[in-house]
Amino acid sequence: MEKNAQQAIASLTARHSESQSILLKQESQRLDKWAEDKIKASEQEIADIDEKIKQIKRDKNQARNLEELAQIEGDLKNTERQRRRLRQSLFDVQDEIEEQRDELFSRIQSQLTQDTKIAHLFTIQWTIN
Repeated sequence: MEKNAQQAIASLTARHSESQSILLKQESQRLDKWAEDKIKASEQEIADIDEKIKQIKRDKNQARNLEELAQIEGDLKNTERQRRRLRQSLFDVQDEIEEQRDELFSRIQSQLTQDTKIAHLFTIQWTIN
């Protein structure tokens, strides 16, 4: 009977471990996809701003007077500031992704350290007459 109980416990533990593994893999895949989407979106915004900066620089070279040149320089300065903010935002996104991965890794580690306890909840005794 003790042997059957041990086998049942081992079986339940293995099934639980397998289901947890599947859930953690799914969560990891979801996290990777989310991270990829966030990074691609940020990089696309930066690429769009880079194109805008190139266009502003072309416009600057074609400025007809000082007033127009000053306005274009102001636009260029603001756009470059926006690009710096977007780059910083990309770094923030990467930090957030790293935190999410650390949290997932911590959960995986805690799953690995789970232990099983056996406790007798009740004892049945009978007599045959």
